[in-house]
Amino acid sequence: MKNCSNPLQLQALAESLIDGLKAELYLTPKPGLVDLRNNGSHPDLSLLLMARSIVLLRQYLRELCAALAAPSGSGDPVLIGQRAERRMLQELGTNCHRGGIFLTGLLLMAAARCDLRNPVALQAAVKVTAGEFFARRPQPPCSHGETVRKQHPQAGIVAEALGGLPGVFDIVLPALDQGGLDNGRGFYLALAELMLRVDDSTARHRCGDSGIAYLQQSGLQLRRCLVAGHDPVPLLRQMDAAFRQRNLTMGGVADLLGVGLGYAAYLQHSA
Repeated sequence: MKNCSNPLQLQALAESLIDGLKAELYLTPKPGLVDLRNNGSHPDLSLLLMARSIVLLRQYLRELCAALAAPSGSGDPVLIGQRAERRMLQELGTNCHRGGIFLTGLLLMAAARCDLRNPVALQAAVKVTAGEFFARRPQPPCSHGETVRKQHPQAGIVAEALGGLPGVFDIVLPALDQGGLDNGRGFYLALAELMLRVDDSTARHRCGDSGIAYLQQSGLQLRRCLVAGHDPVPLLRQMDAAFRQRNLTMGGVADLLGVGLGYAAYLQHSA
């Protein structure tokens, strides 16, 4: 891999991605997701556990940035990611940011080979990097996510990565351009668009086709509320109660929102 980006730029992007994941976590309320009010549809998770997970993720990204900045062959990004997953599981008893590990790592690996301040170039590099990664990856073990992907190839993180993270570049960034990065309206508009347009494998695993349909319906409601200029909080609280009753959540949407917020913040700070 040819490194084209300045190591300091990679480090700045990594810190922005951490900030984006934190912004997603603390965004409150959210339907079916851990936030400041409750654990959503995740009885096994908590705000404290998710916050500790983000601390471990920062350690992983620093290690990855060092490997990407070093001479070729001095560190395998895939092995670094696998170590991060094991460390998270050992220290927390759960891998609550496994998707975050993959997405942030993929973005940094792609950013190392292009001008990371150019979203078009970065998205193209993500497609190439993801293609290379999945070409060398051994057959994945059977899991809920893998089962969903076999039945619905368009769903989940693999299709998202191979498509160049459209959830980040084609959904979150335009929504933030419209709604703003410095206020909750922009964050919620990005969330609404993701709910409408992402085929979330977690939602499919939990609730099947009806879960995806309900997720999209809720996203449309949220978008209409925001476009009309209404306060979205009462609606979001109603949605959260309904999601928890259905055991519905949207882990993929949350990961894409956090990564998108992080990259948008990096672009804003580097302008």
